[in-house]
Amino acid sequence: MKQKSFSTAAIGPEHGFRQSESALIVGSRSPSLSFSSLPAKKVEDCACNIVDLQSEILDEINALTRAEAEIGRAIDQYVEDPTLKQVLELRYLNYLKWEEIAVRMNLTFRWTMTLHKRALETFSAKAR
Repeated sequence: MKQKSFSTAAIGPEHGFRQSESALIVGSRSPSLSFSSLPAKKVEDCACNIVDLQSEILDEINALTRAEAEIGRAIDQYVEDPTLKQVLELRYLNYLKWEEIAVRMNLTFRWTMTLHKRALETFSAKAR
C-alpha cells in the first residue's frame, strides 16, 4: 500500500493556509528550534541516578547478607536440637511460610507452630 506524502506546497495558500500555518502542520524542514544539551543532561542525570541506586541496593544486599549470616551463626550456637534448628532455618533463612515448612518437614501445621515456639524459647534461654 502506497502512503501519500504531503509537502508544504500541498497545503499552501491555494488551499486557504498561509505559509506559517502550513509549516506548523507539516513541520519545518529546517530546524527552527535548537536543541541544547537539555535532553543529554536529562539522560546523564538519569544514568547517574541509576548508578547511585545500584550502589545503594548493593549496600543493602550486603547488609542483609551479613544479617543472614549472623542469624545462621546464632541459630547454630544457641539451638542444639536438629528439628528445632531446621524450623528456625527454614523460616528465618529460607523465608518459607509456615505451611511450606510443615510440608517440607512432613509435620502438621499445629506441630510446626509448637516446634517453633520451643525453638524460640530455647534460643532465648541460651542467648541471655
